[in-house]
Amino acid sequence: MSMRRETQNTVNVQTELPPLDVQLIDPRKDKIDTPIDDRGLIDVTALVREVKATIDPSYEWPTRVGVHHFYWPESSYLGAQGEKPEYHPATFRDLPINKGLVPRVFENWLHKITNPAALPDEEVMYYYTEAWFVAKRLFESARNVVQWERKARRRVVHLMEDPSILPSDFNGEDIVGNEIILETLSKHFRGVDMQLERLHEIPQEFRLLEPHNFSVANASTLGKLVVPRSLRLVKAVAA
Repeated sequence: MSMRRETQNTVNVQTELPPLDVQLIDPRKDKIDTPIDDRGLIDVTALVREVKATIDPSYEWPTRVGVHHFYWPESSYLGAQGEKPEYHPATFRDLPINKGLVPRVFENWLHKITNPAALPDEEVMYYYTEAWFVAKRLFESARNVVQWERKARRRVVHLMEDPSILPSDFNGEDIVGNEIILETLSKHFRGVDMQLERLHEIPQEFRLLEPHNFSVANASTLGKLVVPRSLRLVKAVAA
């Protein structure tokens, strides 16, 4: 019996919502507006904070998780494209930075008590989507530069350890290898420069990083933003 009571205190098993005794508002009567910033984009930090504030702080959210799309309902983002066909609203909705990994019960409760945010302006969705893809491609180009620089260093060491790898008429000079490495590095550096140029074209309020703060050496920091498939918010919810 005690184990059954503990389970029911963790989640309402019939609705997969927090138990009634920890709900601080009545979802049948009360709704909160999804907080947005001055760009018309959802303020995720404020959203998590405000949803948590409707539940008794002693409540421990269950560990089963799921991915929540902050921009819902999905049907609102499936309409015809507007004047900027490069990115569809559905692409904006599905950006990793517009999804969060959260406890499933938290997601269910969020849907129960919040009003969905209004569809952002088309220009806002376009620039925010562009900013994410520019950041992702910039990271990929920088990562390729780093990888090929490492290959170049490893090849130098390898040739020092075994000079017989090179044809005798090369006189110890890695002519072909150096040409391939330099050509490949040049291509990836051009990719970095191209994305930095695109980044300059994005209004500052939508950029995910500033051009002057970027370098190939710190690309791993950018990777933490563009590699995950969603925002990791389980700890933020549990805190």
